Amino acid sequence: MENAQIRALGARIRSNFKASGLSKVPEGASVMLYASFRNEADTWGIIDDLTAAGATVLLSRTRKAGLEVYEYKGRESLKRNSFGILDPDPEVCPPGDLEKVSLVIVPGVVFDRRGGRVGFGAGYYDRFLPKVPQAVKVGLCYENQIIGSVPTDDNDIPMDYLLTEDGLFNCRTQYYTSL
Repeated sequence: MENAQIRALGARIRSNFKASGLSKVPEGASVMLYASFRNEADTWGIIDDLTAAGATVLLSRTRKAGLEVYEYKGRESLKRNSFGILDPDPEVCPPGDLEKVSLVIVPGVVFDRRGGRVGFGAGYYDRFLPKVPQAVKVGLCYENQIIGSVPTDDNDIPMDYLLTEDGLFNCRTQYYTSL
């Protein structure tokens, strides 16, 4: 996709995030996201909105042992890793409290409407998500990343919702939330 199309779709996703009610974080709770990179569905507008609303935002950091989670303290608290992705700097950002995570925004390559997801192949999120069973799981993607069926196994954790430029799709009820 061209940069202009990515920006336009990102603005619609951000608007749908606000309209869906997902941006209303319970007091004392936190939201975990990833720092979007290249043509991934944009998380930066959502991060900015949550931060402006006073929510505790956690960002993931990928390590060989799995995902680490740190409190976001502004863009100046991030460092580029060897892939060029902005990661929270553990020297500046305190570790996130997993018990307080109420919502996890999850990346993926493709999704299906049952909540199935294909990630980037290393299983980081499938190993991480059982650590936050209380959290609502939202796959963030473009509509063109939703396919008919994703092969899954017992290790795959399904999404509760898919958030796209067209709205918030409830994987349990199989309906879009009216926005």
